[in-house]
Amino acid sequence: MILQHILDKAFSIGFTIQNSEKSQLITLPCKMTLKNGQSFEMAELIFLENLFSTESFTIYSIDDVDYINESKFALSYKYRCEAINTPEFRNDWPFFIRKRDRKILGFNAYSPVNFTYEEKTLGKDIIEIVSFSVAQKENFDFIKNHVQIPVKVLCGYDTELIDKIINQNSVYRQT
Repeated sequence: MILQHILDKAFSIGFTIQNSEKSQLITLPCKMTLKNGQSFEMAELIFLENLFSTESFTIYSIDDVDYINESKFALSYKYRCEAINTPEFRNDWPFFIRKRDRKILGFNAYSPVNFTYEEKTLGKDIIEIVSFSVAQKENFDFIKNHVQIPVKVLCGYDTELIDKIINQNSVYRQT
């Protein structure tokens, strides 16, 4: 069971929802502190109906989590939503974000891109999503390891909570 203070913070951060033909994946990028005091700047809470292979990740249960906060490396909710909805992402092509210094980062579309995945690039440094053609013209740095973030937290799949998350996201997108 997810504690209310964790859910309250999660809703203020905003969930990333990725729909596919096979399943729906809901993630939440955050900074996480475990009950044992261990802290991770890049962690994802995961709500997934059918679990996937977990061999390349460190996995915790939501019961291990003391609290969460916003991660300084997380993309804003706006850019996470835009990234999920780009034609490049939906077609499994790379997609691209521009940093404040005008440089472009490219990512494979294997899973939602919730973080910058670069120690020197904070989420607040991202200023826009750019198209494939613009990235090719201007050049870009490719982030190859974005699916290998160190920590994932399995939160189960409570249909009532999932409906609440989806409704909150659709309301947010309309404003």
